[in-house]
Amino acid sequence: MKKHLALFLIAGLLSCHKDEPVTINPDPALGSVVEATGRLSNYAAIDGCGILLTIQKDSVTFNEYAISEKSDSLVKHYLVYERGYADLKATFQFQHTNRKKDVQCGWAGFKPFDEVLLLSIKPI
Repeated sequence: MKKHLALFLIAGLLSCHKDEPVTINPDPALGSVVEATGRLSNYAAIDGCGILLTIQKDSVTFNEYAISEKSDSLVKHYLVYERGYADLKATFQFQHTNRKKDVQCGWAGFKPFDEVLLLSIKPI
């Protein structure tokens, strides 16, 4: 019995660790690092659009970006799905890849968006 209790306590202590923030190192081949507050969302279940980063440019204009595949581990760590969609308001650090990426958007099929490499996400 004491052995089981000791193993349970050890397992509990090992599981009590602080989650380290997930980040990606900047790519030196890309431009400067941009930091902005925006939304990372996937409304495929509602409007048919896959994962997009939306940054508000001014009071009426938004820029939407596709997320590079190199950012997948970061996105999976922070983006939580509820009832088939995900929406995360955060401060993002990213780099423009200077490429276009096709994102599935509803019945229209694929739509090209400027692609970004996400480096960090700080939820608000």
